[in-house]
Amino acid sequence: MNPPLSLGRRLDQARESGFMDRRARELDLFRSALEGTPESFAMLFVHGPGA
Repeated sequence: MNPPLSLGRRLDQARESGFMDRRARELDLFRSALEGTPESFAMLFVHGPGA
């Protein structure tokens, strides 16, 4: 049986998974903007680490 994770490690895991989920959603949105009609987006602003 594995020892329980520390609170710090659990917070790190939650932060990392939230960032990855966010990145996937933003990439999907960006991809749909590129594939859509010219009227589908006027502007897409992405801000944050790595942007």
